Amino acid sequence: MTDFSRIPFLLDFYGGLLSERSFSAMDMHFNEDRSLAEIGEQLGISRQAVSDLIARSKDKLESYEAALGLADRFLSQREQLTEIRAAVTGIDRDVLAQEDRDTLAQVDQALTRMIGDL
Repeated sequence: MTDFSRIPFLLDFYGGLLSERSFSAMDMHFNEDRSLAEIGEQLGISRQAVSDLIARSKDKLESYEAALGLADRFLSQREQLTEIRAAVTGIDRDVLAQEDRDTLAQVDQALTRMIGDL
C-alpha cells in the first residue's frame, strides 16, 4: 500500500487517537487531497509546520498499528472471509440435497453480510 492508500486506512482506525488539529490536517491532505499551503491557510500555520505535523501524525498512526495491529487484522479477516465465500460459491449445488442447498445459501448470505460489514 502506498501512503495515499495506507494512511487514510490507518486514519479510519486510529484517527480518534490523534489531536483534533492533527486529524484535521491528515484528513484534508489524504482524504480531501488538499495541498500543504491550503491546509496551512485553513489551520493558520506555515506550509512547513503542516508538513511537520503530517509527518509526526503519520509516525503516530504507524506506531499505533505496530502496537495494536487492528488494520492488518481487519485486512486478513476480510481476505479470509472472501476466500471462504469463494469456496462456498464454488460448490456444485446440483449434487446437493435441497436442504443442503438451502443451508449453503444461508452460509453464503451470512458471509456476504460479514464481508460487507467490515
